[in-house]
Amino acid sequence: MDQEQLSNPRLPAVCPPLHPEPGSDDIFDLATPEYHAPVPFSELPLYIPGMTTPVVGFDGGINLAALDNHRDEGLLCILLPYLDMTQLDFIELF
Repeated sequence: MDQEQLSNPRLPAVCPPLHPEPGSDDIFDLATPEYHAPVPFSELPLYIPGMTTPVVGFDGGINLAALDNHRDEGLLCILLPYLDMTQLDFIELF
């Protein structure tokens, strides 16, 4: 290899994609959401994207950066259906 080739490297003819193409298993329809059987509220799992589990004595933990990045809008918390759920229920998370 000469000096010109070293200072001007060539890319491969075909670069692999950064993200693989979705397969048929990766496609879902938001108009027909997945069914989740309601559970008692005391057994309801809490899901926060990026939550670390297990954390002794708690449902899980989040890192400080996630809290700082979403301080104004709040974190996204997902609760699945629970028994006796009604419209306009109010739930506080601590």
